[in-house]
Amino acid sequence: MAYALPVKYYNSFLLKKVQKSGGGDPFTWPGLPWNPAKSAYDGSALTPVYPTFPFGGGTFKTSPNLNWYLEEARIKGGFNNTSVDFGVRAYAVEETNAQTNNQSSLIYSGVLNNATGFNATNVFSIGESITKGFNPADGSIQKLHAMDTNVVVFQESKVNKILINKNTVYSGDQGAQETALIRVFGQIYPYVGAYGISKNPESFAIFGNRKYFADQNQGLVLRLSNDGFTPISSYGMRDYFRDTLATVSTNYREVLTEAQAINLVINADGDLTPIVFEEDKSCSYPLGSIVYINGLPVQDVKTGSFVYLTSITTITGRVDTTTITTAGSGYTAGLNPTTGGSGDGNLEVTIGVDGAGGITSATVTTPGSGYQVGDVVTVGGTGTLGTLTVSAVSVLSSLNFSEQNVQAWNPSISYPTVGTAVTLGFGTKEIGRIFGGWDIHDNSYAISIQSNNGTTNYATLTYSESSRGWVSRHSYKPQFMDSMRDKFYSTNQGSIWQHYDNVTVNNRTNYYGVRYDASIEFVLNQSPSLTKNFLTLGYEGSNGWQADFFKSDFEGFNYEYYTTPVGGYIQNQDTTALILSNLKGRYEINTPANTGTSAVTPPFAYAGFARKENRYVANLINNSTAREGEVIFGSSMSGIKGYYSTVQLSTDDTTEPGGEKELFLVSSTFSVSSY
Repeated sequence: MAYALPVKYYNSFLLKKVQKSGGGDPFTWPGLPWNPAKSAYDGSALTPVYPTFPFGGGTFKTSPNLNWYLEEARIKGGFNNTSVDFGVRAYAVEETNAQTNNQSSLIYSGVLNNATGFNATNVFSIGESITKGFNPADGSIQKLHAMDTNVVVFQESKVNKILINKNTVYSGDQGAQETALIRVFGQIYPYVGAYGISKNPESFAIFGNRKYFADQNQGLVLRLSNDGFTPISSYGMRDYFRDTLATVSTNYREVLTEAQAINLVINADGDLTPIVFEEDKSCSYPLGSIVYINGLPVQDVKTGSFVYLTSITTITGRVDTTTITTAGSGYTAGLNPTTGGSGDGNLEVTIGVDGAGGITSATVTTPGSGYQVGDVVTVGGTGTLGTLTVSAVSVLSSLNFSEQNVQAWNPSISYPTVGTAVTLGFGTKEIGRIFGGWDIHDNSYAISIQSNNGTTNYATLTYSESSRGWVSRHSYKPQFMDSMRDKFYSTNQGSIWQHYDNVTVNNRTNYYGVRYDASIEFVLNQSPSLTKNFLTLGYEGSNGWQADFFKSDFEGFNYEYYTTPVGGYIQNQDTTALILSNLKGRYEINTPANTGTSAVTPPFAYAGFARKENRYVANLINNSTAREGEVIFGSSMSGIKGYYSTVQLSTDDTTEPGGEKELFLVSSTFSVSSY
């Protein structure tokens, strides 16, 4: 049955709102006498009220403003002027008034004209053809991208281009194209190929006319340009992306962060107070997440709503300890302020003194903020010339919550006002994501695959057009990434981070405040048909590289007839021990315990890479386990045997951490195996 919705038209309007100057009685409604009657208003007092006409109940409490509201039905309110008529009553007839969700259709509103101030963006007239439908079998529309004068529409399993404000028609002149004007949506041109963006519009990135995105349903990463689709995941990584994209969860999962034991404090109003950590343990807590106590989500006892983490306040440079630089004289034991240093000036210490008033001990009472190790501060008070050196600083993190009353929220948890030990955690509902962005600094497409399938596994990779391949893996886990002008940015935990920062010294491989080791893996496969004994490993580049492993190929499976019980299969390969970098492996010959940066007295020896003619070389020491029938094995023999070998070099944690490390060439010497 059709549903008729009446649209009301009124024949009056509110004309004026004025305030009387001077004293006297309040204004009365035009044409009606003042009603001196008394009646109760909101139960508080007996107060004069206006007549009920014309505002329904019409009870208006008098106030110092003495406002006069006037409703008028004639133009300009003039005597005998034209009266506003009721006009035509309109009816909107709908066959059904139930909500529909057309996920594979587009709709447009009325126009917005900035020049004239005309705004009809809230008008969606059902009397006009304002929708454009796409094939629902291709799934929902996930993303729209404006390109030149058209719009590219990304569905889950299809990509189309729709013309805007025009159609293409073909004349009889040998199929020549002509353009016919049309309002908003024109013809739909599908791109050749059954590829879509699945449900991961966040994977989209664009540079020039090239558009990059992931199709999780088909296990592909694609590029769309003038020549159509190109599966760039097939450039040496087809199996990897097929398997990795399949792990991305498509269902929301509740994730509880690592819980920590804290003392819960409830204030006098029953609200959860901010929680302070003495070190920065809270960086991984996602803002907006639900607070969990003893594994249960915290709720407001009045409204039933959850309590959320609203913000994290971090204070750096809090002074933990100081050392006495000069004792001074004339001081009185007790609390004293300090001056100087790089902090906020709020550092206070409690000192002990000797007979001359010289400082003998200093304990930090008020830690201040912004101080650095090595800051020298002067102790105030009654004495002179007493100075302290800041020897240790820390970070304080304060967790701030939505103001919710949680007193006696859950009967199983006792909430005293002075605090009790509980376990604090934070819960969020997360889904697998595939984030994409264009790295303009590296001229590459970056993609971060975050499975969220019960694990914390993620993979961030970059594809280079110049190399036509996937060139790097990265250790950062972004929540958004893109470029602006000549800089590449990503976000994490509500903060924006700039990559490739050359201003901060020794800041390489530092992502979101955490430093990672850079590594690169090679396959050495000269003369692939020969069985070789690999003897040495060398490289050309910077100091600071170490070899994490050097492995041969596997021999193949053997049946374990010599085990108890008999049975099973095993395959073996030769491996080496860790080869230390030149600096980390350096030690004093006379005092071998002094290694790395502690080795400062020559002569030196090197347990890892030795530098020769600006090249770094190390012998390969076998670290393989004994195999059945072997007499000499492990460190008793040099080199490893195999057809080819795999080696991984990484930056160490000793040689200028975060500094620039270059690698130009990696090589290995070998001899042909005699058997």
